[in-house]
Amino acid sequence: MARGLTEFTVQQATNFEAYGEWNYEMIATGGAPASTNYGAITGGSATYVSTQNPAKKIVIYTTAATASSTGSVAVDDADILYVQINGETSLQKTIAIDNGDLPFTISGLAITSLQIGNSDDDAHESVCVLSFH
Repeated sequence: MARGLTEFTVQQATNFEAYGEWNYEMIATGGAPASTNYGAITGGSATYVSTQNPAKKIVIYTTAATASSTGSVAVDDADILYVQINGETSLQKTIAIDNGDLPFTISGLAITSLQIGNSDDDAHESVCVLSFH
């Protein structure tokens, strides 16, 4: 009997909440998608989140990074972050996050790719991402 990808046993569903590893990375925010069609975000991809190593949960947050210590600076208070997961680029699949809403958590699905853009892409702005696998 063939089983679909969405059919889980109780144990499999419980195991989805268990994490075997975690990764931290600072991501330089790329450019925002065009406001009229919400196309792909340029730059700002998470390297630890992939099809081979999907994340079960991600947390996006800012730190008080300085240019002298990391080469990056925190995003401005007025910036809006655009998040695309699993390569989706349509209007319904792009998440717009106000900087005041950080930290922001996404969970409950297998995340195979993550791109983050910025409404005002100043030089060297970045956010931090914790990914749980």
